[in-house]
Amino acid sequence: WNESDGKYRQIFTAEMNIDGTGWKATQQTSSPFDKFEPQLQVAGEKTYLVWRELDGAHFQIWTGLMNRDGTAWQAVKRTNSPYDKHNPQFQINGERIYFSWHEADGPDWRKAKYQIWTAEMNVNGKGWQATQRTASPFDKYTPQLQVSGDKINYVWEQSDGIHRQIWTAVMNRDGTGWKAEKRTKSSFGKYDPQFQIVGAKIYYVWHEDHGQTEPIWVAEESVK
Repeated sequence: WNESDGKYRQIFTAEMNIDGTGWKATQQTSSPFDKFEPQLQVAGEKTYLVWRELDGAHFQIWTGLMNRDGTAWQAVKRTNSPYDKHNPQFQINGERIYFSWHEADGPDWRKAKYQIWTAEMNVNGKGWQATQRTASPFDKYTPQLQVSGDKINYVWEQSDGIHRQIWTAVMNRDGTGWKAEKRTKSSFGKYDPQFQIVGAKIYYVWHEDHGQTEPIWVAEESVK
């Protein structure tokens, strides 16, 4: 999680036994910049993390790595462009780590539009590659991803100029064959989509703004 140190928000991690005993929390960062939205995944004997961190002007993507016993912490700044980045997500699959986030396409967030970016690197931290996947003049938010076989699937919310709609995309694990598709078009805002692939099916969930109520919607489709 992120926690204030009295002046800046820092990254904290914790662990405990599955019976609830042995809680141990550790502050992992101490630099004079705010950090938000940490995510983590344990793979083998390592714990991997991603978050967004202010560099004094814009939010950048950072990754972290440590041993499962909490030793050998390493943090690396992965981006440097003068554009804000938000909501980083990632998944480890084999020897590769795949990422997604939404990023402003200009230095002034009030005028810029948010686009979908993806990235990948080796589990040893080498071979970082980041790619802008969208370019349309509509804001996109909260991308999620899941690796399945030789494909990577994505879902996000995207403005159509009035309301936010659900979009999905799929591409090959080597970064080729990107294909995005608008899934909804009703006159209600749709927010915070999540999804999971099970077997040959993809299951989605989100909430919609209907004014007085915000119902939960679900959807499914076959894996492409």
